[in-house]
Amino acid sequence: MSDSLTPQDEFLLKEYESATELTNHIDELRNKLTGFYLTFAGVAVAGVAILIKDEAKSKVFDRVDGVIAILLLVVALTGWIVVLGLARLRRVQIEYFGIINSIREHFLGEDYDLWNVVKVSRQTLPVPNKYSGSYMWLLLVILSSSSLFMFSVYLVFVKVFSCLRPLYGGLAALGGFVLFSLVQDFSYFRWSKSAIRPSYSAQNSPF
Repeated sequence: MSDSLTPQDEFLLKEYESATELTNHIDELRNKLTGFYLTFAGVAVAGVAILIKDEAKSKVFDRVDGVIAILLLVVALTGWIVVLGLARLRRVQIEYFGIINSIREHFLGEDYDLWNVVKVSRQTLPVPNKYSGSYMWLLLVILSSSSLFMFSVYLVFVKVFSCLRPLYGGLAALGGFVLFSLVQDFSYFRWSKSAIRPSYSAQNSPF
């Protein structure tokens, strides 16, 4: 079969293999990045627990609540950065899904029997949505970082500056949870949106 392939076809097959490997590699990167953040957040929470325990015994810090609030805020913002990283990975992955499909179109043409065997086409290309497995992974990061942000807000308003009563501080913290979750959700869909690629022609050369 290779004897009947043109150099262009062989090039496209290599591109197909490379794109397929990359999309699988991105899945691995996403899982590792998500796992890293969840571990990082867990270690931070454990550190906060130890800090609170030591403070109760020795009074190391005059305002331990402020230290804890800053630590939780830093970890929460790190989660936002991880969300942006996951969004960019998803964008690249979807773009390479498009490359894979374009190569399929080149070889399959209008052979609908083969398309029915493959079962994937331009119509089935994934788009970022809230019902995908990728978004479920993302929710683990969003909920974790938003929870840490919520506790940070509570400490700032109730413990550090003492400007709100516990009830109102709790409501403010809950509002912070919702707001930070929405910000991360918006950021993900904004950054994971694939760019529209041009169609090349003699009038619109790629060179």
